[in-house]
Amino acid sequence: MRQYEVLYDWPISEIIRLSDSPIAESYVENLQDGSELEFIAMAEQIRGLGAELAMAKAARDHFAKWAELRVKINQFSNQFADFPSLRPRKFNLHILLCEKIVQTGFPINSATVLNPLTYEMRDLPGPVGYGSFFHENSSSNTDSLVVFSYHNAVNFDAEISNATVAPNFLYDVLSALYNVEEISASATACLKRMIPQISIEAVLAFVKLCVVARGGMVAAPIEYTNALAILDPTVFKADNSYQQWNDIISVLSEYNSRKDILLKYLTLYHVFENLMIKLPIVELERRQSGRMFSIRDFSRLYSQVEGAETKALKRLFTATLAMPAMPGQTFEQVLIVRWQNLVAAGLSAELDDALESLGLKKNRQSLRHMDIKAGAELSGYLCDMVYGVRCAIVHNKETEFHLTTITLNGPLKTLISDFLIPTMEEICFGLIGSPNNQTWYQGRELLLYA
Repeated sequence: MRQYEVLYDWPISEIIRLSDSPIAESYVENLQDGSELEFIAMAEQIRGLGAELAMAKAARDHFAKWAELRVKINQFSNQFADFPSLRPRKFNLHILLCEKIVQTGFPINSATVLNPLTYEMRDLPGPVGYGSFFHENSSSNTDSLVVFSYHNAVNFDAEISNATVAPNFLYDVLSALYNVEEISASATACLKRMIPQISIEAVLAFVKLCVVARGGMVAAPIEYTNALAILDPTVFKADNSYQQWNDIISVLSEYNSRKDILLKYLTLYHVFENLMIKLPIVELERRQSGRMFSIRDFSRLYSQVEGAETKALKRLFTATLAMPAMPGQTFEQVLIVRWQNLVAAGLSAELDDALESLGLKKNRQSLRHMDIKAGAELSGYLCDMVYGVRCAIVHNKETEFHLTTITLNGPLKTLISDFLIPTMEEICFGLIGSPNNQTWYQGRELLLYA
């Protein structure tokens, strides 16, 4: 195919089908209430533009009224949406690409022959979280890629119009579009044709790589916008020595500034890393009663904090769950009520799915929602959940479950947003809010061994 054929043959034939064909005649005969007159008038306008298209083709020149044609085709498609085999997305995309070719200023080269089999169109399954884009490979043109995404129809035209693309690649894309019946309402990729055809999974992986290499995202972040869970803000007093919490307060400031649920979770976990280390230091400081630490004291301290992180975290929860969270209730009681409310709301199956996804066990069996109850084992199970989510976000080993925006399903989101985050917020602000024997230094400063 020649360049002028790729530009003009399909829109000319489609305009004839819409306005001056047996299909159009049969369609208009069934219209009533004056809509047949509107169809005839609109068809006449489109037919006139089609004649001008034919003249531009004959002259091997660019058509000057693509924008006007796009408006008319969109009006036709909206008003007569039940016209047989209507192709509004393909027509709109064809016009957008032709407009971009005109914008390049390059004349039509009548001698250039295009191979319509160089590229192919592949529909991408399901909704995608990224917009339309062109990816040109300067050293291997056939490894270029373009994605047409209708997930945001409002932005679609602007994404295509504002892209910077070489005219030769635009002609290649138009030639691939030529024989396509219609463009997917979700997303379509145009990439090189291969025999045998590569799998759709390979296409998706290639598309996603190009998206992230452009600084984009393959999935929109899931936001957590709930208000902070603070059980008793009345415990905040001006005469408390909060300067010992300056670092943690700064981290909490960062926590408040973040919206992505996984990033917020990790930021909040950083606070608990501090608390699990501070717990044995406070114990040592209170035993010393103001005396300086000795080398032996430091050795005992290191032995408590340099071991497994889960042991330190469980020790923190064991110490804090029994503490009063608000008048008349401990942190354990508040936690159990929250869990029971989720079960009562019919979410027990979701909770079980989330616990299983994290690989949490009780006596070599999957941990279940009914296992979360008051008692000595609760601190261990809470530790498993909190640490399990942390590891799923941070670790990325082939043999481990990796928690990302894409893998964050409904059950896991329920566990994190409706249970873990509010529970961790309540414990955090409860421990920081007022002096206690577990996480507060007695003095304003520590006397270390010198």
